[in-house]
Amino acid sequence: MYFLALILSLVTAVGAVVDPIIIKGNRLFYQTNGTQFFVRGLQYGAGQVLNSEAQIDRIADASSCQRDIEYFTKANINVVRVYFIDPTRDHSACMNALADAGIYVIAGLKDHSNHLDWEDRSWNRATMAQFTGAVDSLAEFSNLLAFSIGTTGGDNDNNSALRAPFLAAAVRDIKKYISGKKYRHIPVGWGTRPSWSDVTGQEAAYMTCKSDAHADFIEPSLRYDRGCTDLALFDKAVEYFKDSKKPIIVQHGCRLETGKDFDPPSFNQVKKLYNTSISESIAGGIVVGYIEHLYYAIQHPGLVSIDERGNVQAGEAFSSLSMALVTLKPSSINMFEYSQPTAVPRCPGPPSSQLNSSVALPPVPNAKLCTCMMDTLQCVSTTAVDGLNFNVFAMCKDSTILDCRETDLEGIQIDSQTGIYGAFSGCNRSEVYSWAVNKISQSGGSCNFNGTAEPRPSPVRSVGECKFLLDQVGVDGEGTLTASFTPTATPDANKSQEGPSETTKSGSLSIGAKAGIGLGACVVAIAVLLGILFLLRRLKQQRKDQSAMSTSAQNPQTNVEEYIGKPEMDGTGSDVHKRRASELPGDEGGVEAQVGLGFLAVNQSPVELPPESLVSGRHSHIVESGER
Repeated sequence: MYFLALILSLVTAVGAVVDPIIIKGNRLFYQTNGTQFFVRGLQYGAGQVLNSEAQIDRIADASSCQRDIEYFTKANINVVRVYFIDPTRDHSACMNALADAGIYVIAGLKDHSNHLDWEDRSWNRATMAQFTGAVDSLAEFSNLLAFSIGTTGGDNDNNSALRAPFLAAAVRDIKKYISGKKYRHIPVGWGTRPSWSDVTGQEAAYMTCKSDAHADFIEPSLRYDRGCTDLALFDKAVEYFKDSKKPIIVQHGCRLETGKDFDPPSFNQVKKLYNTSISESIAGGIVVGYIEHLYYAIQHPGLVSIDERGNVQAGEAFSSLSMALVTLKPSSINMFEYSQPTAVPRCPGPPSSQLNSSVALPPVPNAKLCTCMMDTLQCVSTTAVDGLNFNVFAMCKDSTILDCRETDLEGIQIDSQTGIYGAFSGCNRSEVYSWAVNKISQSGGSCNFNGTAEPRPSPVRSVGECKFLLDQVGVDGEGTLTASFTPTATPDANKSQEGPSETTKSGSLSIGAKAGIGLGACVVAIAVLLGILFLLRRLKQQRKDQSAMSTSAQNPQTNVEEYIGKPEMDGTGSDVHKRRASELPGDEGGVEAQVGLGFLAVNQSPVELPPESLVSGRHSHIVESGER
C-alpha cells in the first residue's frame, strides 16, 4: 500500500492535464476528439508597468492568477494572452490552475531588452536565449496553446516590411528548437498591425510561405480609435489574410472611457467575429485590456480595476463582454471531416513585390562563433556599452564616435533588402560593437572611441573548434558557416553551438521526466523486495525438504505409510500433493498479489488533477502599457 500511495503522489505532481489544441489548415481543434476550438481570449496584462521599466510575468504570480481565474470563467474565457515570460520563475501553479478551469495560454516570448517588434531589425543570440528560455519554462504544460514571436506593422510599411526577415528567422529557429528538444508540436505565430495596404497581404504571405520558417498562425491587431473595433475591419482581415491558409486570431477591443458621460460598450463586434461567414476564416479573437493599459499611447481603463490590496472590481464593460461571449454559438466542423487547404502562398520579394525584403533570412545566431570572435580582438567595448542599443551603422553615419569611411564592416552587415548578413551580425550588441571598433582601430586609430572601447593586452590564439568556425567565415566575417565542429580526440569535447542545437541538451528535467524517474524507482524497489521474498521462501522450502528427508531416513516404514498407504485407505493422497505444490513460491497466492503490485496498469487517458496550492500575496495598484 505504501508503494501504491507513493506512485499516486508522483502522478499527481505532474499537474493538471487538458487536451492540447492543434492546428489543421486555418482552424483549431482539440487533439483527441477533433472538436473545433474557437479562441475566446482576453489580454492578461501587457507585461509592463506604465511609466516603468519593470515587467510583469502574470502567470508566475500564483495568487493573482488564482484570483483572476474567477473572472475569466465568469466571462466564458478559454484563452489568456500574456506578453512576457521570465524563464527563471516557476509557472506551474498558475498554469495548472488555468488548466483546471479549461483555460489555455498564448505566450509572447520577448522581454524588455530582447524582443522582435516593429522597431527592431535584428535577430541575435541574446534575443534567442530569452526566447528559448521562455519556451523551456512553458513547453511541458498541455494548456499551452501557442507562442508568439513578435509584431510587425505600423505607420511605415517600407520599414515594417524590411523587418519581416528577422521575424521569419525567429520562427524558423524557435520551431527547430522545439523539435530538437522533443517537445510536442507547439504552434509558433506572428503578430501584425495591418495598415491595409498591399504590403499587409504580402507580408502575411512572406511569413507563411517558407517550409522551414512559416508562422503557424497570424495575430492582426485591429484598431479601435473611437468606441469599439469597427465591424468592417473583420471583413478586411478575412480579405487580406485569405491566402495565408493559416488561422487568424484577431486582437480587438473597445475604448473605455471614465466620467459621467461614460456609456459602457456593447461589444457588438463579438457577435460579428463568431458568426458563420467570419468563423470559417477567423479562428477567434482576443479582447484587449483586462486591466488598465496603454493603447496607442493613450491610457485606457480596464475591464476590471484592482485596488492597492489586490481586490478586483468588475466594471460595466466587463458585464457587457461576459454577456456577449456567453451567448456565442458559432458554426463548427469536426477535424476528421475537415479538408484543409493545400496551396502554399508564393514568397513575395523584390523587384516584383512592394515588400522590399529578400527571401534570404538572417543566419542562426551562433554563440560559440561570437565567443571565438571576441577572443581574437585587440580592442573591445567597455561595460558601459553592454546591453545598450548601439547601432553601429547609425553611429558610422553620424561619425561623432565612429569614423567608418575607410573601414569595411562586412562582417556585421545587415541588409534585409538584399539578403546580405555578415557572419557576426547575430552576435550581441556589445560583441558587434567590439568587432567594429577593433576593425576601425586597425586602420590606425586609438582604441578609445569616447570611452566606449578599451584595448586588450593579448588576444587568444584560435585553436580547435574556434579555429574551425573562424576559418569558415574568414577574417573579415564575409563567409558563411556550412559545417559544425566534430571533435576527434576526446568524445566529451564541446560541440558546436550552432543555432537551436546549442541548448537542445541543456536545461533541467521536465516535470513529466521527474515523475517518470520517480515511478521507475518505485517499480525497481518493488522488484527488489519481491526478489528478496522469493529467495527467503525458497530457502525455507529447502529447509523443509531437508527435514523431511532426514525423518524418512530414520523411520522409512512410517514415511511409506504416510505417502503410499494412506491414500488407499481414505482417498486423501491427492490433497497431500496439492498441499506440497502450493508451498512452491511460484504458485503461492499471496506472492501473486504482490507481484501484481509491481505491474499496476496506468490510465493513459488525460485526467484532470487538482492544482498545486497557491501562495497568497499582496499586490499594489498597477497600470500597464500594451504591446503596441
